[in-house]
Amino acid sequence: MKIDRFAIGVAQLFILTACATLHAQNVVRVEEDWALQVNEPDVQLNSPQITTAVMPLGPNSSTVFFLDINHGSDPDYSEGGLQLRAEQNGECSESKRLLNGAKLNRSSETIKWTQVMIWQGSQLKFGIVSGQSQTWNSFGGSESFVDVPIYSGSLDAYRPADSLRSSGVVYAENRVASLTLLRVRLFNSLGQMVEIPINQSPL
Repeated sequence: MKIDRFAIGVAQLFILTACATLHAQNVVRVEEDWALQVNEPDVQLNSPQITTAVMPLGPNSSTVFFLDINHGSDPDYSEGGLQLRAEQNGECSESKRLLNGAKLNRSSETIKWTQVMIWQGSQLKFGIVSGQSQTWNSFGGSESFVDVPIYSGSLDAYRPADSLRSSGVVYAENRVASLTLLRVRLFNSLGQMVEIPINQSPL
């Protein structure tokens, strides 16, 4: 499924309206719900491999968060599991490796997870929670988070279209049935929340 530009445009407008509703556009937490449907993984070739990217401060910022699925890429390539990376100015500033070496191995498997960005004091944090799969069972949590020092601002410049444009299958796309950004939740500093349905794929 390709990106529906009209649907994303509607979602972008919804985001802007939602931010305005959240008291002066003071977004401090963003949650993205994703789903990955695997066709037939190849354990010998460690495929498929997927990477999602989130731009917390907008597409022109030097700060980007990545989630590598079924592989790691920092400091060198490694097989299986997950890796979370924080990048600034094109350089990886912090990474976390989870389930290292545990390769996707179930046919017709659906993997679901939530990517979370949190502005907390002088740090911007990124991690995954509520991960579920047949291969890895439950995964994610506080041990998955990476962070970068950001001393002021908010997540108002975040847009789901940036995540969709920058995410996808990096190896063996034929082994992936679908990769879908299901929905996004925005939270402000008062704890108020809005949820935006997306249901779009970068593939």
